[in-house]
Amino acid sequence: MPRPVVPSRVGVVTTRRPFVDATLINDELDLLLLRMRWLAPHVDHFYVAESAETYTGHLKPMHLSENLDMFEEFAGQLTVITYGGSADRVEWKREEIARDSLRQAVAELDPRTIVYFSDLDELPSETQIRAMKVIDTPHSVPLDTFYRRANWRLECESPISVARATPVSTLPANFTSFRWPEGEASFPDLAGERGGHFSYLGFTADRLASKLAAFSHSEFVFAKDAADHLLTVSDALVLDHFGRSRLPGGGLLTVLASPEWSDLHRWLYARRPEWFDERRPPNAIWRRINAAAIDDAMREQHLGRLERVGGPSVLREPATKRVIRSQLGPFKRRLLRQPR
Repeated sequence: MPRPVVPSRVGVVTTRRPFVDATLINDELDLLLLRMRWLAPHVDHFYVAESAETYTGHLKPMHLSENLDMFEEFAGQLTVITYGGSADRVEWKREEIARDSLRQAVAELDPRTIVYFSDLDELPSETQIRAMKVIDTPHSVPLDTFYRRANWRLECESPISVARATPVSTLPANFTSFRWPEGEASFPDLAGERGGHFSYLGFTADRLASKLAAFSHSEFVFAKDAADHLLTVSDALVLDHFGRSRLPGGGLLTVLASPEWSDLHRWLYARRPEWFDERRPPNAIWRRINAAAIDDAMREQHLGRLERVGGPSVLREPATKRVIRSQLGPFKRRLLRQPR
């Protein structure tokens, strides 16, 4: 790839460092197009890897390769990397192959090139993008996580620091361990306003079921049969559809009102207003009860319990007693323990 040149303020032509984006795709073509349009003012080239298999080994269409006409505006800037599957039945092994295909593609670039490496739904802020362009070592790119609506924040993953930026000269040997370092290994956080990890935006029940059946967390595959009910309850109560009630936020999503939105939020809203919802969530105790019930069902992989959330029968779940006791003061908890 040729090195672009830009004029300096004093009229001297200088060589700037190339900047590329590297990501993976399953079938989220609309999200990829938005990602590319957001990054296009800064990125010289896009590398996108896809396969004819999901991480769970199921055959699927080559969605991007078969729909390149959607990306005509980026002709000459987009390289699609295709990779094979694995005889290994472990989902994480297939994901490692996917990430390694991206590493191989960018490893031959100019050593000064900056690579932004992340999942498709992880978008950096503009200030983070500017900060990336001058780094000399690998950095984490901290993002806030938003579930199903672009302004519904998931507290247990905000910030999340798994997106990375690095010069090719300091490219790690393995992109999987780069994303999830082992032991005490870590990278400094990039400066700037936090970007967004926008997950499950605009998902229908069918898409949620498909996602649950395709991604690396195979322990959630059982939930695909209750996807419609799970999505309906989680949207109505503004909940994390995986439960996670024992983590920060208690499984409740935080609704950000428009005055709290970042520049990235406002850019997205101008293009996808249907991805935003500023509703005021219902009663917090009822939300916590259902978040805890979803959490229990997910942990136990219990389809029947998952199908009971959101209705009166959830009040008979052990999670309900646990939540109610947690809301009582120490004096009332002592009274409950008194023999009758």
